[in-house]
Amino acid sequence: MNSTLAEIHQSGAKTTGNILLELTSKLSDAEGSQEFIELLVEAISPFGYERIVYARSPGEDSKVEEYISLTNLDPDWMQYYVSNRLFDMDYAFEHCLHSRVPLRWVTIPQMFEDGLLSTDNMKVYSAAGEWGVSNGVTIPLPCFGRYHAGISLVADSKADHNEQDQVFRENEKILTAIVQAFHAAVNMGTIARDYFGLSKREVQVLKLQSDGLKTKEIAAKLVTSPHTVEKQAKSARERLSASSSTQAVAKAVLLGIID
Repeated sequence: MNSTLAEIHQSGAKTTGNILLELTSKLSDAEGSQEFIELLVEAISPFGYERIVYARSPGEDSKVEEYISLTNLDPDWMQYYVSNRLFDMDYAFEHCLHSRVPLRWVTIPQMFEDGLLSTDNMKVYSAAGEWGVSNGVTIPLPCFGRYHAGISLVADSKADHNEQDQVFRENEKILTAIVQAFHAAVNMGTIARDYFGLSKREVQVLKLQSDGLKTKEIAAKLVTSPHTVEKQAKSARERLSASSSTQAVAKAVLLGIID
């Protein structure tokens, strides 16, 4: 246990409270997904975690396109994960929909031996290990309305997995409090905007469409041409995988991109 972790471990609730207040304050001023990631990693790094996967969905039956994730994992791994539909077999993903207790990754092999996990579940675990995503924990997060959410904290795969698991078990309360504070304070609209690659102007167009304005009215308000507005509206629809402007606006509202 390093000195910083030892200090946190020994100082109790007062330090925990200070950490949460500082994190919440900084998150309220954050302006983009990268800054959200950096602030969370700053809070969890004393415990040996350096990477995160934060995911949120509108409900249990949502399509994968409706899941929003915030991560600093290798983009190639994330592309491999999605393109091979590993989310359909990922036990950690399923765990967050049906459980409120953390899933400690060190227990996964034994769960498989006990018949609690399928061969497909283990394929995902093995694939993740090959990409260095094998040492960590997944923490289900409180539901906000119909949203389900969870976060995985990932440590160095070369570090001792049992020792890292012990760190988590000894500090589960504070780590859970940190990620719950992040979950409550993070600006989901900003994350969703960045996740879908929407520009600020495309978000403005969606917002004005939700207010009932027509193309010419939006163009006048944004001091641009109707042709440009149509182009931005089309781009927003494509990014959101929406078949119409009405569907794009509804999805943007659902995801918190516009209110």
